[in-house]
Amino acid sequence: MASISSILDGTAQPMAGPWRGLAERVLAGGSVSEQEGLALLRAPDEELLDILSAAYQVRRRWHGNRVHLNFLINAKSGLCAEDCSYCSQSRVSTADIPRYRLVDPEVIVQGARQAAQR
Repeated sequence: MASISSILDGTAQPMAGPWRGLAERVLAGGSVSEQEGLALLRAPDEELLDILSAAYQVRRRWHGNRVHLNFLINAKSGLCAEDCSYCSQSRVSTADIPRYRLVDPEVIVQGARQAAQR
């Protein structure tokens, strides 16, 4: 089994990672260190199923088998002046989305009321 330090320094071989032990520690009330978080991000693809299994155990314990959905109401769409290259809301984006200026304030208020009822 690869150690977290071997994952951090890039010497780990593709094999089952230490994710089960990390999950057990978190389930017992521990936390993930910054280095362990980086190790998770740097883990080889071959360890993905082990990581998902460990994450599932933690999620199930603390959040059950529920899903929480969020939704957005865009106050304006496709005309953002920030122009982030990754975002479909940028005015320079070529994404096929509706483009409109600021929506009627009542639409925003109604959306907030619906969200508060959930």
